[in-house]
Amino acid sequence: MTDYDWAARAFTQSFLDSYKTLYGCQTCLLGEVNSLRYSKKVLTKMEECEVFSLVQDPSVVLQEVAKLPLSAGERYSLNIFHSESDTEAVGKRFESAGFHYAFTNVVRGLPLPAARSEHSIQVNVIVTPDQIRYVNLSHQFFQPVPDAVLNNPAIRAFYADLDGQAAGWGLLVTTAKDAAYISDMFTLPSFRGRGVAEALLGAMHQAAEAAGKRYCLLVPSIMAWNYYQRYGYETLVCFSIFHRVTEPPAL
Repeated sequence: MTDYDWAARAFTQSFLDSYKTLYGCQTCLLGEVNSLRYSKKVLTKMEECEVFSLVQDPSVVLQEVAKLPLSAGERYSLNIFHSESDTEAVGKRFESAGFHYAFTNVVRGLPLPAARSEHSIQVNVIVTPDQIRYVNLSHQFFQPVPDAVLNNPAIRAFYADLDGQAAGWGLLVTTAKDAAYISDMFTLPSFRGRGVAEALLGAMHQAAEAAGKRYCLLVPSIMAWNYYQRYGYETLVCFSIFHRVTEPPAL
């Protein structure tokens, strides 16, 4: 076991649990290699299935993928966890095995308890359908908070209330043993620069502490790649994303 395995496992469990709860996605857990099949409610994914692996040997990964409930010839994205220093080597290894390298993302973590900052923005936890409707009215393109968020107490949505409107929101997942996972952080463009994200983070850090977690984890978007560093988040583990471009070699 490497020093980043716990972060990779906590992120994977949290990510799969949230999509299973919120969107009815199917998951398959095989220990080191796990899969998530997106439902029709998730419209923005290139492939229907994603595979997450702590294993970095392509031949072993392909053997484990063969055990997953995938259809013959089905395309999937492959997410391989590794240390930052191994990024190039992992990329070459999987490209040689017939995968196309897409990009590398990071899981960043913050030890708890976190430093607290004073702010005047009210942050609420969603506990009623009326709150869901209130937040969803704030976005004209999609509904950011599905009704199913009320079905699992370990997956909670937070929103910042500013000027009589939901100015931003985020999701806190506490299903992993020692770490909470923050995802889907978003601030409406007209409210950016007013401390909305900071208020949301502060509220979710406190909720994670209250749930007995030792870390908060998140995967920053490209737009927020460096934003979270100012609050003390550091890279714990990387995961490189690959797509299948050739048939796998015979095992």
